[in-house]
Amino acid sequence: MLPAGCRITLSAELQKDSQREIVVQVSDNGPGLPDEALRAVFDPFAARDRVPSEYGIYLMACFFIVHHHGGKIEASSQPGRGTTFTLHLPLKPEPVVTSSSDTDFLKKALFNENLWEKLLASLDFCL
Repeated sequence: MLPAGCRITLSAELQKDSQREIVVQVSDNGPGLPDEALRAVFDPFAARDRVPSEYGIYLMACFFIVHHHGGKIEASSQPGRGTTFTLHLPLKPEPVVTSSSDTDFLKKALFNENLWEKLLASLDFCL
């Protein structure tokens, strides 16, 4: 959550050097993320603020959605100057072939009892 007075900016542009990609940026002017948090921003197993509802499952979902549309997502941050998420999305995506490493990761996530316990605890927290 951003402190009061902060704002979120959304921009999109067609790459001028290549008519094959659109770049979408979501930025805020908040306090930014420390390097350790930035490295784990797409990690579903990283807890934020030790609150069960603050696990990184949502940004992991963004990562997979962008990936399966043939794009990529990056995060950058400067302490005191905000955080930016940059999505590179192809205008005509190629079909994405699932590799065995993708399947292994999904199995790891789906069968991780510790992750499910934390996610279920976050539902209790929200109710």
